[in-house]
This record gives sequence, C-alpha cells and structure tokens, in this order.
Amino acid sequence: MKKSACIISIVSLLIISFTIVGAMKIRTMHEDTNKANLLVVKDNSIKAAQPNSKSPDSTNNKSLPLLEKERMAKGGVIGTAGKGVVVLRFDDYQNVFREKIYPMLVERGLPCSMALISRFNTAQSWGKGTTWDDIRHWNRNGVEIWSHGTDHRDYSKNGYSGLYSQIVISKEEIEAQDIKVVGWVLPGVKPTTKNLPYNGLTKPSHYNSTTGKLLMDTYALTEAYAYKPQRILPTNIYHGLGHITVSDGGETVSSVIEEINAVIKNKSGIELMCHAGNLGKAGNLTFEEFETLLNYIKMQWDKDSIEVLTPSGICFADPNSSSRLKLNVDDSFEGLTTANPGAWKETKNWAGKTIETSAGRTGNNFLRINSDAADSGVTQRIADLDKLGVAGEQFVFEGWFRSYGSKDTIGVVQIDDYDNPSKLKIVKKTVSNDTAWTRVRFVFCIPPGTKNITLSLYRDTEAGIDWDDISIKKI
Repeated sequence: MKKSACIISIVSLLIISFTIVGAMKIRTMHEDTNKANLLVVKDNSIKAAQPNSKSPDSTNNKSLPLLEKERMAKGGVIGTAGKGVVVLRFDDYQNVFREKIYPMLVERGLPCSMALISRFNTAQSWGKGTTWDDIRHWNRNGVEIWSHGTDHRDYSKNGYSGLYSQIVISKEEIEAQDIKVVGWVLPGVKPTTKNLPYNGLTKPSHYNSTTGKLLMDTYALTEAYAYKPQRILPTNIYHGLGHITVSDGGETVSSVIEEINAVIKNKSGIELMCHAGNLGKAGNLTFEEFETLLNYIKMQWDKDSIEVLTPSGICFADPNSSSRLKLNVDDSFEGLTTANPGAWKETKNWAGKTIETSAGRTGNNFLRINSDAADSGVTQRIADLDKLGVAGEQFVFEGWFRSYGSKDTIGVVQIDDYDNPSKLKIVKKTVSNDTAWTRVRFVFCIPPGTKNITLSLYRDTEAGIDWDDISIKKI
C-alpha cells in the first residue's frame, strides 16, 4: 500500500508540473503573439484586433450564410498581388453627387459606394431631384449601394419597430428597385432621446446588442466606428470597420495623400468617405482639391502601386494572394487562330480580322482588326453568371489597344446582357494615343437576375486597330 501510495503521489506531482509548464507556455505564446501584433501596429500605424478577440460576426451563426454568400460573390478572395487598397465612399447629397462627382468618377474609371437612405427623394432636401433611374444608372456604372437607413433620422421614439425599419425595411425598399444592397452604413443621426441611436457602434462590443444582432442577421457587411480607419489586409473583419472623412474639414489634400502613400508602403487599406454637399464650404476641401485627390488615386492605380476596389471588395482583399475572379478567358489571344478562336467564337465574321503572332503588348499574340473589315467586332459570351453568384456585383474592364496605321483610332468596348440587351448595354469609346498601347478601363455592374453577357471589341474609325490583354475582374 505504501509503495502504491508513493507511486500515485509521484504521478500526481508530474501531472501538476506538466500542467504548470503547459500553462506557462500558453501564456508565453499569447504574450509573444500580442507583442508581434503590437509590432505590426507600430510599423503600419494601424490598430489591429487582439488575437484572442472575436470579430462581432463570429458570435452570430445567422450571419455566417450571409457572409459566405457575399464571399462567393467576390470570388472567395480578391488577391491584390502585394498591393494596398484604396476605396471611395459617398454619403448622402445625391443632388451634388449627380451634378459634380459622378462625372469625375466616370472620367477616371473609378469605383465607389453610395450610402443611400431608401427614401432619399422625400426625407431629406439633399436627395430631392434625384430619381431611382439615376440611382440605377450609377449602380450599373460602378457605384455599389449600401443602405443608410430609411430617412437619416432618429428612430428611438418608435422603439424596435423604428430600428427594424431603418435596418431591414430600408434594404427591402432599395432592393425592390432591382439593385443589390451590399451592406449597411451607420448614419450620423442627431439623438432625440437620452439613448444614442444604434447603440453607438463605436466599439466591437457594441455589436453585442439588439442593434448589432439585427444588423448581422440582415447584412454580411456593415460600416461604423468600431475600428480605426486604417486597415491591415486581409482584415477578416466584416462589421464595424471605419473610414477617413475627407470632406468635412478634418483633412487636407496633403494629409490624405500621406494616408494613400502609407497604403502603398504598408500594403494596407483605407476607405475615404466624402459628403459631396460639404465640399467647397468654409474650411473644407474644395471640389478642385477633391479632384486633385482623385487624380492622385488614378495615377497610383495606373502605375500599379495600389488597387482601387469597392468598399465591399476591400473586405475580401488580400495582398498575400494573386487569386482573383476573372470572368473572361483567352484575354491575350495566345494560342488562338481565326480558325480556332477559343472563347471569341461568338464572332459573326472573321473577314478582315487576324490574330497576329509578331509580339503583342505581352506575349506573342494579339488581335488585329484591319481598316477594311466590314464588321469590325469580335465577341465572346460569358455564361452562367447566376451560378457564380455575381449578379448585382461590380467589375472592372481593362484592355489595351493601339492604332494600326498612320491615323489615330477609336477603341470601342461593348458589354450586353446576352438574353436581354435592353437590361444591360454599356458602350465605351477611347481615342488611341498614336501607335502606343492605350489602356481602356471602366467599371460596371452585372444587374441582378443576369445570367449571360457578351463582351465585344470594335474599332470606330477607318484606321485599323490592335487589341491585347483583355480582362473583366472583380473589384
């Protein structure tokens, strides 16, 4: 008995020792992890979530199907191949956006989001004069839509029914207009009671509330003030991400450019938010200064120093990946001939068109449409978009062309709904830069319910034209 008791005592001591050592190792591991994260924060000037904390959505099982559906719509991941990301967001002021901002964006081929109250044309003065046709037109041309509530007013006196209207009904009212709502944006509402509307949403813990639960049951993505604007990529956070407001007097052109340069250096992300109606007011950026910022963003995008995505796209961006959903194939014409044109088999007539092998912009092959081609278009059909789950999503077209001959030429890109061209018909024209390769880039939306689209390349003058490196990628 004494021997057995002794053995039991020794075993017990060993178990206790291993437990203590294990606990010390676990504690040390967490401390090392925290130190590593603090170093990252210091180097990137970005506050990251602690490694043992939970993103608000991770505690809510109902939000997971919404998130996975949104992830599928983004192709799983938007790889940026080592580049940081800048995104643009516009809140309210649809009248000023229509008159001054939207033309600037289209001219530069820049995507953005709009935080839209569903009753924009009656509830607030800055939405009057704008129509649902305007909103749909913007959406089809690179402006994704986020709900901003119904009326930009405090719902508190109406209790839960008021909250439900702002969060759920607003989404239903917008989507009834054949527009996908990708998320919800916290409106800056003046309180009418002692309670702060929407529970504040200035901390991740604020999502552990009735408001937070309803938001995560309704949207895959929401934006508020729970996290600092600067974002480590990939974020792995889908609710509460913040932004920098560039229009309301707190920023200058140089300070915003400094933020963009930090994105380039750190391969991080930033969202720049603008109240278009506040530009030009005393102490705020002018429209000319804001245009300077847009020019700087486009310049860095053209130089491949950054990626410009939508505000929903940045939630799935990863600089450590180069994987990215691309809808078209045979983009560089490599290995193709007019007899075997690959995906471009929808072309009705190849007379006057050739696939050259004398070195294109990249690789050996490129498409040539001669000046004597009677029908100058080549076409490919992109099918089964409904199965991909990308209806309602924004994409960027990019392609390169040059004049073949002594005159400038005009490159034409056309994207149609294959089954119903009246639902989607985008035509973009660009003048060549002599015989140098000229980039064509624009953003567009695949409307909800679209199953198949066609992509066509043309010339619009008597001069011949060469095309190469054609892509339609997720943003």
